[in-house]
Amino acid sequence: ISEKSAMNWRNGLKGKILFDEPLAKHTALKIGSKAKVWVEPYDLDDLKLLLKNIKALRKDYLLIGLGSNIFIKKKSIPLVIRLGQEYFKEISARGNVLKAGCGVSLKRLIDVSAKCGLGGLEFLSGIPGTLGGALVMNAGVAWPNKRQIQDVIQEVEALDRNGRVRVLKKKDIIFAYRASSLSKYIV
Repeated sequence: ISEKSAMNWRNGLKGKILFDEPLAKHTALKIGSKAKVWVEPYDLDDLKLLLKNIKALRKDYLLIGLGSNIFIKKKSIPLVIRLGQEYFKEISARGNVLKAGCGVSLKRLIDVSAKCGLGGLEFLSGIPGTLGGALVMNAGVAWPNKRQIQDVIQEVEALDRNGRVRVLKKKDIIFAYRASSLSKYIV
């Protein structure tokens, strides 16, 4: 996507759009090429509009979180989307249930859980990613007891490639070792 063509499809978007953005600024290893276009949608409606516009252009994209589990070899990536705006980092608690956005770091999720008097997420300590990435890859530990994020979720709200919201119950998601059927969605 060139800067000129990006001007056309970004009409109406409220989020951050950067051109020739160094990916090294957004990965844990501080290495990587450039994103020709870097987009951080403002909220869910902005993300839906972005997906609609991308689909119309027949362009593909790379979705990243904190960049803690990626190594990019290509010289440049045409379009990178990061759900890093505040909307995607919201957390709320009701009783013994946390509702959290995909952009929430696992560290913050554990901290908020503890402040709410909730436990059960401690096994995620030290994993440097976001909730979205943890769900897609079924993050967890194997020692001293096998625990994975699939053990603590009830449902996941996700967008399909057409921008339609799907609420997936735990029973509707296929989990495997470091993988899940959520990889075809935007969590």
